[in-house]
Amino acid sequence: WRLGMTLLGVGYGTADQPLGPATLRAAGQRVELLRQMPTRGSVTEWYVNRPNGLEQGFTLSEAPGERRAGEPLTLSLELSEGWRAAVEPDGQSARLSSTGGVHLQYDKLLVTDAAGRQLEARMATAGDGTVRLEVVDEGAQYPVTIDPTFTQQA
Repeated sequence: WRLGMTLLGVGYGTADQPLGPATLRAAGQRVELLRQMPTRGSVTEWYVNRPNGLEQGFTLSEAPGERRAGEPLTLSLELSEGWRAAVEPDGQSARLSSTGGVHLQYDKLLVTDAAGRQLEARMATAGDGTVRLEVVDEGAQYPVTIDPTFTQQA
């Protein structure tokens, strides 16, 4: 089985900004995809293979444009064909399922700013095939790191 998850855009509320092409870097067990945001700054998408699962992270060097009161910072992620997401009611995890019966847990969502302050965050869906990571970044000091993990379910 194979799961693809594509970062479609970053923005506030539903106003996602598309990102530029990725530059790939690898060191040890860490792989990074660096993309420029259209307004300013960059997003580094990174993966680390750990014994407890595949850690995925996103580090935003700056806010993606002007912050809008009441609208969360949002990252939109599209799942590959044949996969769907069901987010738990608390918004802290999602179950990813394939038509072939494979199940992954997408959870352990932790978001911190440059001062080490933990930010409020949740997962949501925009249709079965898109996962949205939503962060309350009011007062956050950038860079901000968004850090969920994939684990395989029996």
